[in-house]
Amino acid sequence: MSNLLHKIAIENGYNSHPKGTYVCIEGPQFSTRAESNVYRSLGFDIIGMTAIPEAKLAREAEICYSTIATVTDYDVWHEEDVTMETIIGNVVKNEKAVRTIIRQALESLDIEQDCECRHALDGAIMTDPEMIPYETKYRLKTLIGKYID
Repeated sequence: MSNLLHKIAIENGYNSHPKGTYVCIEGPQFSTRAESNVYRSLGFDIIGMTAIPEAKLAREAEICYSTIATVTDYDVWHEEDVTMETIIGNVVKNEKAVRTIIRQALESLDIEQDCECRHALDGAIMTDPEMIPYETKYRLKTLIGKYID
């Protein structure tokens, strides 16, 4: 899915990076310049407040998931002062791009295609299925039934 989103973004003339490292900070707040410098020095490419826990939960549910992370400001990456006007302006500009990318991705996705997401829990459940109570199996059947039956 990430490859598809990247391809669509490029085809539409948007800047897109297929890889990067995201750090999630607790919001709602912006990093201080010192915090941003630390994150950058640790190798993070983008700082945000909204991409977790969805990504982890999707992985545990073996749901294909990808993030479209848009930039609202460059903070210490360009040593600029961040203003609300800059952020709001970029959010408005980014919204058009995101809508285009999502619309085209939905038209192109093959929901029947097998991928590693659908097998994310292979080997992850260490408990012997015989040791799992029936009630627990019943409650978890939708998510992990294929592993504990």
